[in-house]
Amino acid sequence: MPGGHRPLVVVVAPQHPWARRREPVDLAGLAQNRLIVREAGSGTRETLERVLAGAGVQQVRPLMVLDADAAVRSAVVEGAGPAVLSAVTVQDDLAEGRMVEIPVTGTDLHRRLRAVWPKDRPLTGAVEELLRIAVRVRPEE
Repeated sequence: MPGGHRPLVVVVAPQHPWARRREPVDLAGLAQNRLIVREAGSGTRETLERVLAGAGVQQVRPLMVLDADAAVRSAVVEGAGPAVLSAVTVQDDLAEGRMVEIPVTGTDLHRRLRAVWPKDRPLTGAVEELLRIAVRVRPEE
């Protein structure tokens, strides 16, 4: 069962007060603010909840709950509030200035990715290539 990690980042619109912060936000500060979050059961939301629980920090009170990364991204860009999303998901928004990444202290926010398949069915072709891209599996693994 190979796996990989995807970093998660806290993002806000450029006009959000956090965009002018000089200091990183800590986990308690993050949890005290209402966030735009994915639906219960999404990997990003579960990761955020796991990290907060592991740090003994209260769980987030959602500002809004959305069922797609694109919807969360749109809400953030429109200034609705902060969110935690995959760095890969928001890389273009960050590069083009539609969002600002807010550093977080006290944790390494990352989402674990896993792939599971039967041992007796080796991966081949497009499926194997997709898995390599998704979790950066080296051929010798």
